[in-house]
Amino acid sequence: MRILWFTNTSSNAPLDKKNFRGGWISSLENAISETENIELGVVFLHHKAFFSKEGNTSYYGIQEKFDNKFKRVVQRHLKLLSDNVNDDKLNLIIKKFKPDLIHIHGTESGFCQLLIKDDIPSVVSIQGNMTVCSHKFFSGFSKLELKSVTRLKDYFLKSDVFTRYSMFKKKAEREQHYLKSAKHVIGRTDWDRNIMRILVPNAKYYIGNEILRPHFYNKVWSKKQNNEKFTLVSVIGSNIFKGLETILHAAKLLKQINFEFEWNIIGVQKNDLSYRAAVNLLKVRAKDININILGKLDANALINKLLESNLYVSVSHIENSPNNICEAMLLGMPIITSYSGGTSSILSHKKEGILLQDGDPWNLAGNIIEISENYNLAMAMGRNARKTAMIRHASDNVVKEYIEIYKQILDEK
Repeated sequence: MRILWFTNTSSNAPLDKKNFRGGWISSLENAISETENIELGVVFLHHKAFFSKEGNTSYYGIQEKFDNKFKRVVQRHLKLLSDNVNDDKLNLIIKKFKPDLIHIHGTESGFCQLLIKDDIPSVVSIQGNMTVCSHKFFSGFSKLELKSVTRLKDYFLKSDVFTRYSMFKKKAEREQHYLKSAKHVIGRTDWDRNIMRILVPNAKYYIGNEILRPHFYNKVWSKKQNNEKFTLVSVIGSNIFKGLETILHAAKLLKQINFEFEWNIIGVQKNDLSYRAAVNLLKVRAKDININILGKLDANALINKLLESNLYVSVSHIENSPNNICEAMLLGMPIITSYSGGTSSILSHKKEGILLQDGDPWNLAGNIIEISENYNLAMAMGRNARKTAMIRHASDNVVKEYIEIYKQILDEK
């Protein structure tokens, strides 16, 4: 089989480390490319045109239309989507690679225009969903609160949250337009399955899970409770709908009742709008409520922080199958996560972790105390989570899922 992927990362393309993004796509590529009788092509956007062939995998970088800072500012002022791709460039790569099947990773990008092609079978994987994310975009903050912390230079450079929202809406409209042509869809949660029932009701739905970063499979969490501070950790993106304000609010409540804790936040920086808005809304500083803002960490540093913690907390207002939770499950950590999007398909309530309504800092703070007081149960849930995750994300299992999906689609043709 000749399978041509279109992805939002460069995966394992032999680029310099500055451009390497890695993640679950590269893990899946490693496993799929080792499968007998598979020729793989990987297409992605890059700051310049690129081609390389490594073993059974060919890499095609398509030059981005807005490939420098000035062009990107102009693009945002004109409200043009940065990832729209010239159809001729796509057709040239397809003609050169001659795929039996096209696999588009994610509905968010301009690569979804390939779904309207009917001469080559195609399938699209659901990662997030722009339609639902744009619906939940302002969860946690009012527009007035966000305006109060938006800087003049953000408006000038069109990097403000309202421009981002308008681009989200445009991507959602594009997503809905191209998904209408999809015949085959890969997902992994009840949430994405049900969304596809509405957006593309006639498509055939398949389950394809993810192979996570290899660092997480062989490490096992075993943090014992002691008389030190109870240590919490969260890995969170910078988008305002990721729930940072819920974390700060819960920490403020815990501080008020003199609960001894420390909370490490990874992925967010103090310059991010979500942090500035949360601090302004709650009238607190992170250090005053025992929160450490650690920014971005590499995989090894991240794992060390997770293994040193008593509890993992995720509070996003919308998710599908968040890799940060799946990685914490692989380690066997006790987890509290918001019941949003597909999280209930990833983690069973009170068996593998705790599911809470999103945006409820009082319930979150109370559950943190409960877990600290019933730590044996928390550890048992962590062990259950690891068992589930080790099966769901096992490389052999995931590869079998994808190969079977590809065969079914080609057999149907």
